[in-house]
Amino acid sequence: MSADGEVMRPVELLNHREESWSRKAAAVSLIAECDVNPEFTEQALGVLGQGYRVLNPKGRAEGWLRRWPAVHVMSTVLVATEHYSNGTFWPRLSELAGVAQDQQFQRAWGQAFLHNLEQLGLPRFEDVDDAGSTYVGRILLHSGVPTYCLPDFFTLVEERRRRTPGLSADAFVAWASSRPLPHVDKPVARFLKYGGEFAVDVVDRVFDLLDIASVGGNLDEVPLPDRFRQAALELAQAGSIARRSRRSASGLNAGADRHPRLFLDPFGRGLLLRLPAVSEAPDGTANWVVGMDGVRQRVATKALWPGSGEPAPPTDVSVRAPVRSVSAALESHGHLAVTLPVVDERDPLLAFDEEGTQLVPGVPWRVSTAWLLFPGQRDDLSVTGTLHVLTEASLPPGWVGWSLIQVDLTHVTSISHGDSAKAHPVRRAHSARIVVPTPIGGVRTRTGDPVFTAPPHIDLPPELGPDVTWEVSIVNGRGELLARRVGLTDPDQIWSEIPRPLFGAYALKVRGPWGRSASRDLVIVEGLTPTFSPVWRRFQVQGGLVPCEVRIDVNEAMHCDSASLSLDSHTVKSSIAITRGADSLHLSVEPAHMSVTHQSTQGVTGPTVQPPLLYTEDLAAEPGVLILSVGASAAPLLHVFDGKERLQVVEPGADARHGLHRFDLRKITDTMLAHPQLRLCVDPEGILEIANIRPHRLFSGLRITDGVIVLDDCVNLAGLTVIAYATRAPWRSGVQIPVSDGHASLPAELVQAGPLVVSVRVEDPWLPEPVPAWAQPGEATIVYDDGHLISADTEETALSAYLADMGPVPSDLKDLGRVWSTLARLDQMQVRERTRKQGELARLLAMDVSSSLIALTSSALDAAERLQVLIDSKLAAAPVQGAPVQVADLDWSRQSLVMSVLLLGAVDPAAHQQAIEEAVVSGGDLLRLAALGKDPAPQISALGPSHDLYDSSGPDVRAALESVAAFVPQGVVDPESRRLATFEFLKTRHDHNLGLVIPPAEKLLAQARVLFTRVGDPDSALAVDARSHPTNPTSWRTIPQLSMAFACGARHAAHGSATAAGWIDAHRRAWSQIVRACPDLVAADLILAELMINPPSLPDLEEAL
Repeated sequence: MSADGEVMRPVELLNHREESWSRKAAAVSLIAECDVNPEFTEQALGVLGQGYRVLNPKGRAEGWLRRWPAVHVMSTVLVATEHYSNGTFWPRLSELAGVAQDQQFQRAWGQAFLHNLEQLGLPRFEDVDDAGSTYVGRILLHSGVPTYCLPDFFTLVEERRRRTPGLSADAFVAWASSRPLPHVDKPVARFLKYGGEFAVDVVDRVFDLLDIASVGGNLDEVPLPDRFRQAALELAQAGSIARRSRRSASGLNAGADRHPRLFLDPFGRGLLLRLPAVSEAPDGTANWVVGMDGVRQRVATKALWPGSGEPAPPTDVSVRAPVRSVSAALESHGHLAVTLPVVDERDPLLAFDEEGTQLVPGVPWRVSTAWLLFPGQRDDLSVTGTLHVLTEASLPPGWVGWSLIQVDLTHVTSISHGDSAKAHPVRRAHSARIVVPTPIGGVRTRTGDPVFTAPPHIDLPPELGPDVTWEVSIVNGRGELLARRVGLTDPDQIWSEIPRPLFGAYALKVRGPWGRSASRDLVIVEGLTPTFSPVWRRFQVQGGLVPCEVRIDVNEAMHCDSASLSLDSHTVKSSIAITRGADSLHLSVEPAHMSVTHQSTQGVTGPTVQPPLLYTEDLAAEPGVLILSVGASAAPLLHVFDGKERLQVVEPGADARHGLHRFDLRKITDTMLAHPQLRLCVDPEGILEIANIRPHRLFSGLRITDGVIVLDDCVNLAGLTVIAYATRAPWRSGVQIPVSDGHASLPAELVQAGPLVVSVRVEDPWLPEPVPAWAQPGEATIVYDDGHLISADTEETALSAYLADMGPVPSDLKDLGRVWSTLARLDQMQVRERTRKQGELARLLAMDVSSSLIALTSSALDAAERLQVLIDSKLAAAPVQGAPVQVADLDWSRQSLVMSVLLLGAVDPAAHQQAIEEAVVSGGDLLRLAALGKDPAPQISALGPSHDLYDSSGPDVRAALESVAAFVPQGVVDPESRRLATFEFLKTRHDHNLGLVIPPAEKLLAQARVLFTRVGDPDSALAVDARSHPTNPTSWRTIPQLSMAFACGARHAAHGSATAAGWIDAHRRAWSQIVRACPDLVAADLILAELMINPPSLPDLEEAL
């Protein structure tokens, strides 16, 4: 019977449905989007089944099923959508179709389904490696997520969003698709893994749906099938959705909720870690602790106008060489560190859009132009389609062996690197596009986003035809829905519904068929017109930049608090506030200007508008590159002066682009060695300096007199600064004190606070350098004074008094991080009875091992320091007892990896697999190691003939042996990292620390074998023996074996062996000497030993592998 009640014969009915449903199928990406009455699909299914029963004996069943493609596909998918449960599909399909279930039925029906998808121009998901079974998996993918599985899907989304505030749909799908989801219904896991752009679009809509459901809003605002809305409503009514406001546009009050992210500056600085603005910094300053593969640095940010209520601004930190991961945390919130993967050795290709934002790995790239960063050359990329290289950019010196190219992806289907099995798909479907106008030059939001003066243009793909329904919506910075329209002929008309002039942050979303949507957050201020005089600010002879006058014109409905700005030679940028009614927008104004940057493998200085001070000794070891930004039309030369005498002229490299000119400082090395103090200028007269070179030594001696540090024979330099560290409070950061006429007045709390460790450097006011957590050995001087630190913190005062022998050992310390910092720096503190104090402090930590290890993961120590104190304190061999340990307590950044692995045994076993999966970013293939319960590559850390060759060779041969895997960083326990650790050991094998270890090494190994026999652990003995040198297993060649023996012995001690505990305690000093010489080797061995001796619980082991 038809919709109007007319009785129809079977073929007529199917023809009628095909005519209607084929139009619906042409307007969607997946069948799940089609709004079809389930009664009609079941009716059609019954008719198809009836014909199948009649024609199957005659061999004509498949032709019958293929005669009505839309009817067959929709009726099949609707069964999966509405009737799938607990892994069953075929029984319900055969029941509704009235056909006996057998292999022939499944094959015929499945083959027809794939054929009909092709006829309808719908995706067949042929490029996935495992979409379930040949037919059911693809049928389920077209259902999106079956109704039965929606609660599982929504719960997974909710849990992940709770753990990761500000999570994007791209990032969620990338996370879900990169790991097994054993506790989630299979259709959900497969849709997230193989759904690609369709999954990202659906997840984005689900985010909005759940947000609206949490506050009881109108769920019809989100274009999803009704069954999604019903499931969200039921979840909200059950209290299972966290209440949150609708996702707002970024810009008006944004920045505080953003996370650190990777960013690319292709024209100068290369790969950056962009730290977000911090709104909770009351004085406009914020201190970040950044770790890059275990190396930590402190990064300070400061608002333009401290005390004005402005947040601490976003800050960029150079990723100076390929690293596996980076981590960042506000110094006051070390337990909330964010770890970002950078280079995955299995897939080292990184991609960024035109604006420098990283394209999320694991989901299709939705751009037509991209920057690609990868090891090797263009020929190392495998491309499906035609890749056009638009331009090539230079990288900082630390990225030697890598390439950075801008490419056109218009005719590309996928890209992979080298032998990587992972191909990055490029979105192929015709999709909506949001075309933004050119942003205002010299003006950005306080979070660094561009500002526009006009709304963007919405471009809908004409290829999809008139039957496609598009929805356009606009949300403001407060999460308020401003406009929503469906089916607009001209989608740009939606802006006419927004009050003009446009002002503030807007989130524009264009939604149509799944996977073809587009969205963009942008800040628009209609009528904003800045005028700069001059348009480009160059350096001036007397220092700084040419002064600049700025006029700010705004629409008459707005008010700007500073209609004119005068930027003097020492001011690079300023801040303005524009208001319209009750809304305000804070913007940063920075006219284009000249700058200079120094890059080397040791770090990046700049860009700065003041000539940087470079040190002769540093340049002799690593000259690096000086980058001058002078505007596109200039052709500068670098003139090298000693005083007023010009010694050399250097031409820039041939790769000058976008006004950036690169000078290779290797060309001036000979000149510099003959003339240690030089001026680098861009004019032949030597007037316009862009850099200065001088020796490190800036004074002849230091002393403290009446609360003032006196620098004898001090060089008078602008920006000269003392950094003072209190040896009686080594947990405190250094205090920066400006030097005037050779004197630096101590702050009150450092007067008579005991001896100080003092370093001296020149500060750039435009580019504040991070203050090291502690002075580097050889770069600081101890200045003696009496007393100890006295502060408002009684616990801190008590610990400082104890270190000065002016108080007892404190008890019940809450901040155990201070104890760890003290232990790490005892050797540099000139304290009396160091051994006694070390033992007393270690006993404090042993009172609560779990809390102590957690405190160590958030301390200011770097990876090597943490490992050293872990062994020196005896906690590497201590049972993990004390406060309960939660998964959230584990920090899987590289510098904290060892401690977190040791803590894992105290975590609920149900959470082990989740924890191990999170550790993979910095640790490597820990999942396989944990599953096997033994070292999967036991001989990789053994020394052999190649190491003997390395040890006896010169620099060229050594570099060749090291370079095999040096371009791509690996996880801590991955084979290549461990292989490189053995070569690092060879560089330090003559270290005096090993002088006490090498003579008894063979005897210690014999004792270790006896120990492993006594504790019944042959695997540890095998792991140690596998590292034996094949021809000369003696002397220093035994150190890798001994490292593994100590690690296994310590972990046996931690897990209850008194024999092992006694052996480790007796030889802890020898182990301590090994970690000083080769920390990377020891770190990997401790992780290996713990996972071998106490493997975590992996209930879904087979799927996990």
